[in-house]
Amino acid sequence: MVILLIGPPASGKGTIGKMLSQYLGLSLVSLGKILREIPQDSLWHEPIRQAMDQGELASNSILGGFLTEIVKDSRYESGYVLDGWLRQMSDLEFFDPKPDLVLFLNVSFETSLERTLSRRICEQGGHTYNLISNPPQKEGICDVDGSRLVSRDDDTEEVLKHRWQIFTQRTVEVIEHYKAKGVVKEISAEGTPESIFKQVKDKML
Repeated sequence: MVILLIGPPASGKGTIGKMLSQYLGLSLVSLGKILREIPQDSLWHEPIRQAMDQGELASNSILGGFLTEIVKDSRYESGYVLDGWLRQMSDLEFFDPKPDLVLFLNVSFETSLERTLSRRICEQGGHTYNLISNPPQKEGICDVDGSRLVSRDDDTEEVLKHRWQIFTQRTVEVIEHYKAKGVVKEISAEGTPESIFKQVKDKML
């Protein structure tokens, strides 16, 4: 089974993706995490990093190639949860996951902005926190490995506005494409991760 997570920036796709992966026993393919972990000596590091920092979409031919190779791994034979792909219809030309289910996590711009500006990542292990909904036990320090918590370079209001523009102009078309196929389940992503995930489980029954 292939499940595609789609929604505006900071709608909780990464968090719900992890929860869904554990719940169903499916591997999680998080494109954003994969891209942020590209080695600095890679030929693709600089162009992809620059695009992400400006809120742009990295080349879909490059990203599609990455994903095509990644899902060939035996761990994805029974399916996977995909987060971060299909932000525009042209992406399908380079990698079509043929999802059995599309979960559209819908959230307001105001909530998205609040979550983005409150997000912190630990420098060592990449553990994610939110100062409002999921703060660390000790301010500025990761609960898991004790490293410093920092904001991502692209977690700014300016970048978020640009990403929202991309979502409304391009990604909404992708959602409509899958609605026509009858595989979309829309979820209100305004609440806590637990309340959102309960909706996900209810919609999947």
